[in-house]
Amino acid sequence: MKKYNPLFVLLSFLLLVCISASPGFAASRTDDAKDGFLSGIHGLLLGDSISDQPNRPPIQPSVTMPEDGATNSSIDSVLSWFCYDPDNDTLTYDIFLEKDMPIPTTLVADDITGFTYKPDTLMENSVYYWQVVATDEHGSATAGPVWSFTTGHANQAIVVDHRHTDISKIPDQWLAKARQLAVHYAHTSHGSQVLSGLEWLEDEDALKYGVKIVYNLTDPGGTDELGIYDGNNYKNNSINPDKYWKREEGIAHTRQTVGTGYFDYSLWTWCGQMSYYPTSQVQEYLDTLAMLDNEYPATRFIYYTGHTDGTAPGSTLWTNNNLVREYVQNNDKILFDFADIESYSPDGTYYPDADDSCDWCEDWCKAHPGAFSCRYNDSCAHSHPLQCALKGQAFWYLMARLAGWDGVEN
Repeated sequence: MKKYNPLFVLLSFLLLVCISASPGFAASRTDDAKDGFLSGIHGLLLGDSISDQPNRPPIQPSVTMPEDGATNSSIDSVLSWFCYDPDNDTLTYDIFLEKDMPIPTTLVADDITGFTYKPDTLMENSVYYWQVVATDEHGSATAGPVWSFTTGHANQAIVVDHRHTDISKIPDQWLAKARQLAVHYAHTSHGSQVLSGLEWLEDEDALKYGVKIVYNLTDPGGTDELGIYDGNNYKNNSINPDKYWKREEGIAHTRQTVGTGYFDYSLWTWCGQMSYYPTSQVQEYLDTLAMLDNEYPATRFIYYTGHTDGTAPGSTLWTNNNLVREYVQNNDKILFDFADIESYSPDGTYYPDADDSCDWCEDWCKAHPGAFSCRYNDSCAHSHPLQCALKGQAFWYLMARLAGWDGVEN
């Protein structure tokens, strides 16, 4: 591709016009001489005598997703990158991908014109290395660096319940990974119990359990703290079903919030609705979250059970909570089992007719005065402080699992 100096072209054109219109030029030249002269000027104008600027190769491609060194990547990952050409030439891309080989040599796709490539199904728990080579229309090529990512398990249900309320069992490295996550946390008053527990844990050890809670729709991430946005883009942060999943306006707010791209996870917590909703409304909740899950693949939605109400198995509450549990297991979703945590003491004693006030909590802490979870003695909405402490620890357990921890405890 020839490169012309615009100023030189303009001056050559003006010179051609002026000389050819000159009476002296017309009178003093034969036709052949005039033709030869004009041809020379014409050649200059077209750049025949201009030394071409050398073609510049594409810039080096840069990775977009998965991030270099990413762990727990999906086996359905889409590879994406960015690149451009300084001469605005059209670029094509060759993709090299290899499992367990730090220098990938297998060409899996060539002459791609976009910035993404979907590999065939990847294997679980494997390290992949990949590289992009960009080529311009003149054949100049630039290879990107070799990037890597590690796949996790195929999607499977993740459930956190009364078995996961001891934060000391979470390895420090997975707490560190969990602190890189950002969560959209919409809740009723009962859901605030988790946030109270998280704030208490931060007071206990800010380095391990650092949490950043924001109340306006801004990005809570970017620091070494678990980022949480408390709300759903309304003026207040009390979010009932209508404001998250039950009505179109609430769904629109949820879409606006999740659509920012700030959040790895989004959730909404129940108040007392699970004690009186018909199963059709609970199914509507499940269907709406599944719809949003499909619309926003970069953000996963966390399901909740409703708080206990003193009724025994077979009641409306139990029926509805079991509907959520069954749905999560059958569809590989994520569940924070709020009711189950309220139904067991930390030593495993089961209270099938527990209620949200936690009648057994006070006696349990008196019997275990040195228990870490009983050190929290501040307010806990509708319940005993022990419940906030247990649920805060369970939430960290869930975040560590979602960050890639396999659940093998300290």
